[in-house]
Amino acid sequence: MDNIYNKRNSYLYTIISSWALHHAIISLAASAILAWCRSVSSKISSFNFSFGRSSSSISMVNGSSHTG
Repeated sequence: MDNIYNKRNSYLYTIISSWALHHAIISLAASAILAWCRSVSSKISSFNFSFGRSSSSISMVNGSSHTG
């Protein structure tokens, strides 16, 4: 009786510890993916911002060359 109880306890402990390990790995991976997505989106937005500024300056140059 005691042996079965101990076996069941160790099995339960293994499940809980493996779940905790998987949970920690998943949360770490999720935070890493979120951080990567944030950096990529910030890079894209800064690229769009610089691209928009350069295209507007080009159009301003074209406009001044057309008038002059």
